[in-house]
Amino acid sequence: MAPLVSTASMRIEVSTAIRRPAAAVFDFVAARHFENHPRWDPSVLSMEPATPGPVGVGTRAIVRRKRGGADEILEVMEFDPPRRFRTRDNIGPFLLDAEALVQPVGEEASHLTIRTSTEVSGPMKVVAPLLRPIFKRQVRKSAARIKEMVEGEGAGAP
Repeated sequence: MAPLVSTASMRIEVSTAIRRPAAAVFDFVAARHFENHPRWDPSVLSMEPATPGPVGVGTRAIVRRKRGGADEILEVMEFDPPRRFRTRDNIGPFLLDAEALVQPVGEEASHLTIRTSTEVSGPMKVVAPLLRPIFKRQVRKSAARIKEMVEGEGAGAP
């Protein structure tokens, strides 16, 4: 009989309206994910492609975070332009499943929803309820930064 592994779960969902077409939002968040993720997430130093070619299902990247530890491997689980993008990443005792959903709102605007599901194992599972507000705040900040950057690109900003 296999040993039981006890985990705790955290689910977070954050949405924002962006004044850019769905294709532009998806391009920024998904197609250029490895390049842009470190720009909107202050905990990530870099994401280096570990597989050749454009981002798509099965594509992997090596993730380096500010808070030390070993490099991680992020894998793209779903890539459905211009609507849905999902990744999975092991961050120490955390298994993070992150999803970006992009819905058009007319031709020039979009609604971005970021959903994360985090499984916490080992001793950290005890503090998972305390970590949830911190993680939610980080996801909110990331969504706000994505909005600012995507809308800035539409205005011709670098």
